[in-house]
Amino acid sequence: MKIAIITDIHEDIITLKKCIISFEKLSCDIIVCLGDIVGYSKSYYDYIDTRDAEECVNIIKRNCDIVTIGNHDLNAIGKLPVYKANTKYPEYWFELSTFQKRNLLASKVWLYEDESPHNLSPKNIEYLNSLKEYEILKLEETNILFSHFIYPNFTGSNRKFPFFERDMNKHFNFISENNCACSIFGHLHPFQPLISSKSKFSLLSFFNSAFKNVMVEIQQINTSQKTAYSIPSLTNNKYNNKLAILDTKNMTLIFR
Repeated sequence: MKIAIITDIHEDIITLKKCIISFEKLSCDIIVCLGDIVGYSKSYYDYIDTRDAEECVNIIKRNCDIVTIGNHDLNAIGKLPVYKANTKYPEYWFELSTFQKRNLLASKVWLYEDESPHNLSPKNIEYLNSLKEYEILKLEETNILFSHFIYPNFTGSNRKFPFFERDMNKHFNFISENNCACSIFGHLHPFQPLISSKSKFSLLSFFNSAFKNVMVEIQQINTSQKTAYSIPSLTNNKYNNKLAILDTKNMTLIFR
């Protein structure tokens, strides 16, 4: 089975449409979206005239079989994460002013101070509200964990990033407890995929193939060694590696 995976769309309707067409040409069996379908900031993106949160959600609804929610999606619909990574949000968080939020939790959570207004319909707000923070795809011999970020911060709402192997320990324990061979997530917006295991956390090298529109086999996934992969974002990606394909027949993760 070929599983196509995308993440961090951020209302980039033009790139999303191109990716869906590519997945169809590659004859992918299912498509997975790892969240942050919406959420646009002028500070980070330059396609303000073409962005379209409503249509991006419509396309995801029509084409994706598995979808998880990201931190920007939660902010857009005014919903707190279930997995809070020990963050204690005050009551009526979304009714507080930016000044109040900044004084309370600015060092711990994202505040989305420069987020542009979205054009989501009530129907699509309801759809985003229905999304889970993680999904487990059950295969014949093993399982795959999909989420926007890592346990216990599945949506990436907390500002903490993993810098060392120990920062991933809780996530690997979650992987093991749920009998998963690997975890695939987004959120970090790396230019190249990040791979982590209990003994390794490093940036994978694409060599010259990172700059070419070719299939790049990253590695054979060893189902006996729990691994986690952070895949590049769909938007603002300077390299031709927006499309991640997980081939479950030979357990390889490749990028295009």
